[in-house]
Amino acid sequence: MLLSWSFLFTQENTFLLFPKVNLDTTKILVLIHSNSETYDRRDANRRTWLKDLSDYPHIAVAFVVGKPAKAGIQKLLIEESQKFGDILQVDIKDDYWTLTIKETMAFKYAVNT
Repeated sequence: MLLSWSFLFTQENTFLLFPKVNLDTTKILVLIHSNSETYDRRDANRRTWLKDLSDYPHIAVAFVVGKPAKAGIQKLLIEESQKFGDILQVDIKDDYWTLTIKETMAFKYAVNT
């Protein structure tokens, strides 16, 4: 698989979903890599250690996902994003081979938003 890194440096919108994070007041942004199809793992995080972060309003969390391979998952991601407001979706196929690009795009979001 040949990937081009040139899209990282364009001005195009390379994200599909954004978390509800105020980066002006956020001092710590925790970016958690997640597969677009693993809702149960993201929900387990929300129900355990992430619920304790509500006491610290200067800390924000976003799950970084890519585009799902299975049909119908995108609609579920949109609903999850609307419900929890913690999904950052990168416009790239969600698999092992694009993990580095997904990481770079997450940093791009944090720095440029």
